[in-house]
Amino acid sequence: MPELLHPAVYVEEVDTVVRTIDGVPTSTTSSTWGTRLVKTRIVRRSRLHPRRCFGFRLKWQGRDVAGIEAIGGLDCTTDVVEYREGGNPIVRHEPGRTKYSPLMLEWGLVDDPEFEQWLNSVRRLGADPPDAASLKGIRRDVRIELFDEAGRTVLAYDVFRCWPSALRMLPALDARTLTIPVRLIRLENDGWERDLAVPMPAPPVGERKHGSRRRRAARR
Repeated sequence: MPELLHPAVYVEEVDTVVRTIDGVPTSTTSSTWGTRLVKTRIVRRSRLHPRRCFGFRLKWQGRDVAGIEAIGGLDCTTDVVEYREGGNPIVRHEPGRTKYSPLMLEWGLVDDPEFEQWLNSVRRLGADPPDAASLKGIRRDVRIELFDEAGRTVLAYDVFRCWPSALRMLPALDARTLTIPVRLIRLENDGWERDLAVPMPAPPVGERKHGSRRRRAARR
């Protein structure tokens, strides 16, 4: 019985032994069938295998943002609309509005004036009359990329029309403790999509060899 694995991330080839009698597949485990020899052939098939760990980066304006320590999950919820026809006791459900949760970032103390200026742009709305109450030029797309141990990109998500709605540029300061200050950022957005043009790479060579040794040991 093949091992049940979580339906994630890359496809790895494994060996499955299929026994045949005169070219006809059979599930018998005996080495002979009457006076006829049971021949064995190897069939290549695929299974899903989860990756063990990830790194990540945030891209803004086509470049990496240094010092990002954590990125909140990409969440969305769709409202459920209920209705019932006259004379029908069954309550039916239909999808309603879809809401995308804000993207939460934890950003270390890194000198990036351009990115910090963008974060402060919303609270300056109304200071200059031409830009009063306008988000034009403030909304930006950001990109989240996940990569494996070899540094290859394995997943990428584009988050559309982001703008900062909450900032904590300094945490509480305490002279009695030695900590690294982390700034908190909340980005509102209009949705996200996975970039399907980013291919899922094959597992590293060392990992494939390690998996082959495990499979050979299991068959002995």
